[in-house]
Amino acid sequence: MIKLKYYHYLFILVTVSIALSGCGDFFCSDSDNDSVPTTLRVELPCDEDSGFPNDCVTYTDNVEDVLTVNGEEGKTYNVTVRLRGIVEQKEYYSLFTKSARAKYDVPTDDFMWLDDGEKSSKDTWNIFSIEVSSPPAIYYLNNGSSWIEHCWKFDYEKTLLADAGATITLYADSGGPDGDYPRIILNQESIGGEPLVIPDIPPAPEAFDGQFVQMDIVSKTETIELNSSENLLHLGDNVNDIPYYGVEFTDSGELPSGIKQAILTVEFAGEQPDWVSGVDFFIIDSVENTSVEISVNDTKVGLYFSEIPDDAECIYEHWENFWSYNCPFTVTKDVTDLIVEGINSVSVKSLDGDDFVIAGVYLELTY
Repeated sequence: MIKLKYYHYLFILVTVSIALSGCGDFFCSDSDNDSVPTTLRVELPCDEDSGFPNDCVTYTDNVEDVLTVNGEEGKTYNVTVRLRGIVEQKEYYSLFTKSARAKYDVPTDDFMWLDDGEKSSKDTWNIFSIEVSSPPAIYYLNNGSSWIEHCWKFDYEKTLLADAGATITLYADSGGPDGDYPRIILNQESIGGEPLVIPDIPPAPEAFDGQFVQMDIVSKTETIELNSSENLLHLGDNVNDIPYYGVEFTDSGELPSGIKQAILTVEFAGEQPDWVSGVDFFIIDSVENTSVEISVNDTKVGLYFSEIPDDAECIYEHWENFWSYNCPFTVTKDVTDLIVEGINSVSVKSLDGDDFVIAGVYLELTY
């Protein structure tokens, strides 16, 4: 970090590896499906009749599909995944957890999701899970009650935390032998019922003979902290109000291609006791304006008069048609169309010497 006079520079380099086989811009996958979004899939097929009415024999003990999260070392990303599957339930605790039971009694799309468990081998019912290597986490996809002889289907999205370089593993385990071979519950919506089908993924419109989970990467999001919420910056021209930062806060850095959405967030800290007031806004010659200019790559994106919150308790009238907003507030802008591959800049500038304080400034990027 380099600070020169009234400017603040934080250079951000997001490196993208595309040299490996099976790699997209932001993920490397072991899957045969290298399309974008990346798709992982695990299957426990029915390979032989078991001789029992509600299950079959599978020759698959366990299977996994793995991807690696590309990105800049040291960064943590929000990875949003879409999960679809047809599975039997497994009880991962000796007692069904209260939260899981509540969701089971009034089922939601993700009622079998469990994010606080450890791998269980208490019975031979199937395990379906997602494991993130860093920060370490494991999530189970078929939490419920063992010994139920039919399957459930699901379709929902979840967001996982994953560090650059981490692996995300989709895993299925048939639970071990039930006799000579592992057995799994048939794909049936009820005992003796019709098979379940999930539209738009193979083998739809046909039913899959067995159980499976498919995980599609929807997006990868990172939040670049240009200024932290704890670091209050006094902008304006009154150098006697300490700590004084300067007229303008500017941050610039290098960004890669492949950004689907960019959201800029600026936090205004409001009035500071015995320090400075809030943001001025005013009407001159019938023109509405504020004392703040927010820019991305030298293009103004705010702050506009209409973006000042309408909270009478926070507004102080200095004189007719001239006010200050003295409470904290946050402005969020979609700046996707202004972001370019390469160097980008964000600035918050005091106009006409108005003194105000900003806190967090963040750029959220979705790939």
